[in-house]
Amino acid sequence: MKKTYTINLSGKVFHIDEDAFEKLQDYLNTLKNHYIKEEDGTEIMYDIESRIAELFMQYQKENFRESIVLEDVEKAITTMGKPADIIDDEEEAEESKGKPTHKLYRDPDHMVLGGVASGLASYWGISMILIRICFILFSLYYGIFILVYIVLWTVIPKAKNSREKLEMKGKNINIPNIERSVKEEYQEIKISSIHRFFRRIGELISRFFGGIGKAIAFLFGLSVLLFGIVSLFTFISILFLPNLMPWAEAYEEATCMVSPFHLSILKICFFFLTVIPCLFIIFLALKILISFESNNRTILLPAGVIWLVCLFLLLIVGLSEAQNYTQRTIRTNTSTLLSPLSNKIVIDLKDRYNTGYNTNRYRSIFRVRDTKASFLVSPVKFSIYASKDVEEPQIFFNRSTNASDYFNAEDKGIQINWELKNDTLRMDNYFKIEGPWRGQELYIRILLPSHCKIEFTENVPRDLKFYYLEGQIKEY
Repeated sequence: MKKTYTINLSGKVFHIDEDAFEKLQDYLNTLKNHYIKEEDGTEIMYDIESRIAELFMQYQKENFRESIVLEDVEKAITTMGKPADIIDDEEEAEESKGKPTHKLYRDPDHMVLGGVASGLASYWGISMILIRICFILFSLYYGIFILVYIVLWTVIPKAKNSREKLEMKGKNINIPNIERSVKEEYQEIKISSIHRFFRRIGELISRFFGGIGKAIAFLFGLSVLLFGIVSLFTFISILFLPNLMPWAEAYEEATCMVSPFHLSILKICFFFLTVIPCLFIIFLALKILISFESNNRTILLPAGVIWLVCLFLLLIVGLSEAQNYTQRTIRTNTSTLLSPLSNKIVIDLKDRYNTGYNTNRYRSIFRVRDTKASFLVSPVKFSIYASKDVEEPQIFFNRSTNASDYFNAEDKGIQINWELKNDTLRMDNYFKIEGPWRGQELYIRILLPSHCKIEFTENVPRDLKFYYLEGQIKEY
């Protein structure tokens, strides 16, 4: 039975078979004896062990094994390079098996501020000076590029070790490349202390802008969250608490224009069309403020389908209701009144539906509720004329309404109560509407003989009394 050892390789713990352990130990000892003589040998060995540890973790996932076997060690040695090849001829060992990994990092060795431009230059293999010139020019003409640079600074990670720097340049992570990368970095640090000073300043600025970026992201997420909550409360209030809001009159007039069945569909559609975007905004804000994992497709797909269905229903109902306004019809009925006992007529307006006519008569529609049901009323328009050609008072009722065609206009009934008793003409100040509001209007025109005088009761608004005082009645 093989023995199993527990080793610590670059801070990572592995269980390894005895023969694999001996093979790995011989490999590492050979490399240590080679690099121990060099000034930067310790850092080279650390990067080599880190890379081998990553390969071991990859092999464990691929083969579903907990222990490292001899095959894994041999595979790692082949990838990194054999000691004989490295010691005898390092140039020939540079080309390693496998496709090199290419990742985007910020370059800390050549950075001025955050290393974004130098990182992009290394990733694309072009001059970093060209990238920096492009950033400066676009920032001068388009200020948004400053924000883009800060975002890239925050999002792109910094290359912290030789392995990540090799990935940034798209080179194979093997021993010759690791050695070359470490030596180049060590040589640059040793030669330029001024560069190290500016690099330190750049790191401080990087931390500063990183903190600003996080603060901006937090404030943005908080603003979006508040906007979503306020919008959600507003739309829900429109549906369920309309009478408590400033738009109560507008909401009542809008709901009077639609049939009850269509109104129910519109309310359901309006609910989902407004609530789903608000919840989506709140969800995005929470993801900005609190980083959490979620299956966005599971949430967004059903919500998107519901939203599109409601939008389709809204269009269908809207087109159906719009057909009721395609034609305007006007009908006129004439009634001849009996001559009053005296040469005067008293006009009396009755507020049958308790609408508060004197203060609210400029509203076009009201909903009146009694113990049995609710119905709509609308204010009556009046005019009074005098004519020498008539001997008895006449009253004309002009009824107008919108409908899909002339015959359907019959159903948009306009009911008005009036009577002439002695010399007093009593009329309702509002007429009753059967069904939904379709722009119904009632225009009452009273035609009097020229010798007939007119008086008003106290129920008639003062401005009407003033307009129709004796001597100011329009001649017909």
